[in-house]
Parts: sequence; C-alpha cells; structure tokens
Amino acid sequence: MAQPRIAGHTLPSVLMICIVLFGGGCQVWTNDADREVYRLIESRQQAALGATSNTRLPEEDKRPPSRSSRAYQFVPHPITSEVPEEFQTASHREPSGSASLPTTRPSALPSDKPTTESTPTTMATTTMSTSETEDVTYEQLYFGPESTLAEALAYAVANSREFQSAREDLYLQALALTLERHLWTPRFMSTLQSTYTEYPDAAVPERTVNLLADLAVEQKLPYGGEVVAKWVGTMVRDLQEHVTSSEGGQLILEANMPLLRGGGQVAFESRYQAERDLIYAVRDFEDFRRSFVTQIAGEYFELLSTKSSIRNAIASRDSSRDNWERSQALADAEKIVRLEADRARVDYLQARNRVVNAIEAYESALDEFKIRIGMPTTDPFDVVDRGVELAEPQVDQPLAIDTALKQRLDLLNTLDAVDDARRQVEIARNNLLPDLNLTGSVSYDTPDDHLSMFGFREHLETWTAGGTLELPLDRKEERNRYRSSIIGYRRAERNYDLAADRVRLEVRRALRRIEQARFSLAIQDENIRSNEIRREAAQVRFELGQLSNRDVVDADNDLRDARDEYARALSEYRQAILAFREATGTLRVGDDGRWLE
Repeated sequence: MAQPRIAGHTLPSVLMICIVLFGGGCQVWTNDADREVYRLIESRQQAALGATSNTRLPEEDKRPPSRSSRAYQFVPHPITSEVPEEFQTASHREPSGSASLPTTRPSALPSDKPTTESTPTTMATTTMSTSETEDVTYEQLYFGPESTLAEALAYAVANSREFQSAREDLYLQALALTLERHLWTPRFMSTLQSTYTEYPDAAVPERTVNLLADLAVEQKLPYGGEVVAKWVGTMVRDLQEHVTSSEGGQLILEANMPLLRGGGQVAFESRYQAERDLIYAVRDFEDFRRSFVTQIAGEYFELLSTKSSIRNAIASRDSSRDNWERSQALADAEKIVRLEADRARVDYLQARNRVVNAIEAYESALDEFKIRIGMPTTDPFDVVDRGVELAEPQVDQPLAIDTALKQRLDLLNTLDAVDDARRQVEIARNNLLPDLNLTGSVSYDTPDDHLSMFGFREHLETWTAGGTLELPLDRKEERNRYRSSIIGYRRAERNYDLAADRVRLEVRRALRRIEQARFSLAIQDENIRSNEIRREAAQVRFELGQLSNRDVVDADNDLRDARDEYARALSEYRQAILAFREATGTLRVGDDGRWLE
C-alpha cells in the first residue's frame, strides 16, 4: 500500500524529522539558554558597570531532579510518636565540683597543626578534638584550621546559599529578556493534523486519511500591529483505492496596524521595560555582592573580637589564680584576714566561668558564621587576624556625598524608575485616543482541478483591505488610569528625592562612624595602658598591706574589660571603613569576594 505524501515527504519521514528536532533532550535547550543568558548579562554588566563579574550558575544545577514517587504521596515523611531509647534512658548527672573546658588541642597535636592553605570549596576538612583539663592555656585551644578573611570571602562567594539565590535571580531576569526579545523576532509556528476515517459497513468500504498542515510566520511591529504569513495545505487520501482524491493549498499574507490607540512607541513598552529590568537586576546583583562582602567581613571582624575575649578571659583567670594563691599564702601566714583569700578564690572561680562562657560564645558564633558562608557546621574552622588591609579614606563630606549620588547603584535604579513612570503616563495618554486600525490581506489559492499544495495561480489571488474606527465615547477607566499614572510619576520623583536624602544621610553617618570608631579605638588603647599600671600598683600595695584585695580584683576586671572593649572598637573601626565604601558606592569586589583598592 502506498504511503500518503505531504509536500514530497512521506508521513513517517515528517514524524522522524519532528522527533529529531524536538526530542533531542532537555540538555540541548538548557545549554542554549545558558549561552544566550550569559552573553546578555555580560553585555549589560559592561554597559551598566564598566566591568563584568562571574555570574555563572554551577554546572551541576543544570541537572533536572530525578523522578520520585514521594512527590505524589498524600502524606510524605510520616513520623511516629516514639522517642529514641537513648533519650528515654538518659540519666541525670549532677555537676561536679571541677569544671572542664571543651575544644582543647590534645597534647600530641601541637606539632601536627593543619596548614591554613585551602581552596574556597574544600576549606576546613579536619575533625575537632577535645580533651578535659582544668586551666587550659590559650595555645591549647584548637577550633580548626585558621582561614584568613580572604579565604573566608572566597568560600562564601562559592558556597553561600544566599549568594547562589542572588545569582539565580539575575539569571531569571536575563532569561525573561530572552523571551521578550524572541517575541519581537519572526516567530514560526507549524501544525500537522491527521484524521483516519473508515466505513466498514458501507456498500463500498472506505478508508481515508485527511491531512492538514500549516506553516506560519508572525512578526510584531515595533510601532504597533503585526504581519502574518501563512501557508495551509490539505490532502485527502483514499487508502482503499490508493489514490489522492483531493489536494490543495493556500498562501495568506495578513497585516494589522493601529494608527492611534496602541500605535507608536507605546506598542514597544514591554521590550523597553524588559531591557531596563535587566539593567536594574545587574545593578541589584552588584549591589548585593558589595553588601554581602561587607556583611561577611563584618561578621569575621566580630569573630576576631569574640576570639580575643577568650584570650583576655584566660589572661584574667591566670591573674586571678595567681592573686588567689598569693592571698591564700598571706592568709595562712596570718598577714591578712581569711576574708581576703576567700574573695580572691570567688573571683578566680568567676574568671574560670568567664573562660567557659567565652569559648561557648565563640563556638556558637563560629557555627552561625559557617551557616552564613555555606559551610557545614561539623567542619572545623577558625579565624585569624592576618592579611586584613583597610585604609581609612581621606575624603571630605561634600566630595563623598557627590560621589555617592553618582555611584550608588540602588539610587540609580530609583532614578531610572522616574523615567519608567514617565513612560506609563505616555501609555495612559495614548489609551485615551480612539481606535483606528487598518487591516489588509492577500491570499493565493491552488486551482481545484489540480492536485498540488504549491501550484498557486495569480488569477486566484484575493485582496482585502479595511479599517476600523472606534469613537472614544466611554473612556472613564482610561481617564482614571491616566490620572493615576501622573500621580505615580510624581510619587516616583518623590521617591528619588527621598532616596537621595537617605544616601546623603548614610554618607554623613558613615563618616561620623569612622571618626567615632577611630576615637574609641584610641581611648581604649589608652585605657588598657592605664589599667595595666593600675593593676600592677594595686598588686604591689596589696602585698604591702596598703590596699584591700578588692582593689586588686577590680583592677584586674577593669583591665580585662578594657582589652575586650579595644577588640570591639577595632572591629567597629574596620566595619566603619567598609560601610563608608559601600555607602558611597566606591566598594569594588572581585570574583573571589575580595574588595579592590
């Protein structure tokens, strides 16, 4: 039996072509989308920022999720009311008289300390060791391999969940623009329809196949309207007689163009907005990168301050222990009252407790930081005050404010939103116009006495032309939208004025914060020196019997507090410099997360 033919190809051949073109797998489409999106993002980054940064998503994220029956369960992940036996049989243990300090380096480890070299994605892979000791030294503490701020920033950029979501937001915005651009290019559409009909009970059994194929291309016009070219082919094949009983085609060219309402630049609004939205997304992503680096660095500086409090607590505890031992010896020799020795012992116990609290606070802060940068909390990790280079900017206030008004990316987005609102006014004004649309078409047919889908004849052409005019008798809704668009425009102007004032405020505050942090740092440095002298003097006078032991305890506590305040002031000073750079829009960040001087 002969196979039905369509335009010179058998039906199985056409189906095979469709399978090859459209059944090649999702990976082809994913790769094509990535290529187009990354080209768009890089071109927009260069145009909007003058530089490009890495925004590519991880390759493993291309893989679609595997099929799972769990996704179709009505009650996924059920649990029982039972509690694990270990929780039921856990016994209550009374605290003992001696406290132990966690997270200490085993005695066999000092010579085997892991190196700090690591890649951003494999940082901190060794396990933490613990041992029990009473008065642990600072050198015995071990939280994991030390990572510099640069290494922590690189790890965060590569692994942070928040950073990955920001990348994806930018990708999705560029992906939306690829569709909008595609809608303004010639768009091809095609369908193939087949119907099989059989009449077995007829006097003469019949079996026929009806085929309908069409191919169309559509082009939207930038100033409104569209042009469509379409070919339609039909064929009826008698399978019983193995003959084609009917075959014909039609070629149609249609055009529709608005002259008033819906015509002009307003027709291209979706493209204008989509192009500008990608610019806004590029700025938002860059603004996020700068803010993210500033926040991660600030948390790193706070970790350094918290870690410093451990050192200070241990130094204070050692001093309290020495003071207790001296007081105990003097009390045994009956040179001071026993109350003085008891007070020194209480102070020593409190100092030991402060060490335990400081270590716990640091470990908790480390875990929070690990979550922030995308590191498993079970991985060992530690911070080190090394390689931090921050220069205080020598800029006066007028120049700083003027620079911020020109460089702040979020402010530029607010400024461009004013133009977006202005276009909305133009669109609303255009909608008040009457509808005046022109339409036209021309079609060519094949003769009825020939079996051909492409045998068009000029004498079988048909021309049509027309116009539609709709008078604006009811424009209440459009009037309200026009008035609302004017209000929206004025509101966008006020939003920019407010945002500009906020920027000025942030810059002035950032400058004051730097000055305040610098002044506080100098005061705390002087405070440390004064308290060191005071403690030494109090200790000497106590041993000579001129002061109470309380003065020694107070001087030691004040020295510890002064050292803690200095560490916090140093952290504030560093954060203030970064905050100023961010507030003025002058912070530049590399792909590895480091800021560029």
